[in-house]
Amino acid sequence: MESRLIYKVSHSLNKIEWLNFTVENGAWVYVGNGDEMRKEFIIKSIDEYFVDNTLYISWTRKESKEVRKENINDAIENILGVHDFSIWDTNFKKVMEFNKNGVMRFGQVKN
Repeated sequence: MESRLIYKVSHSLNKIEWLNFTVENGAWVYVGNGDEMRKEFIIKSIDEYFVDNTLYISWTRKESKEVRKENINDAIENILGVHDFSIWDTNFKKVMEFNKNGVMRFGQVKN
């Protein structure tokens, strides 16, 4: 799928139910900043949350992309903790959203 289409579809979905994993922080999970980034935890979370072997990274209109799950670490390495972005399954039903402030959350599109 083209970059602009990944970006457009991911930003047109507005009925997302954010899963509340922690009572004190709501849906957001702290994953660290800079050298404190918990990359192993993030990659493990991506691997466990998504069943698809192909994922979409929605970042900008020109730099959104399709990526194999086993290559996700390389694909997000330069934007993790620096930019806001999201990772979607190929059906645009499940999402992980990452904030440049070192937090992430899990969501599902409501029908």
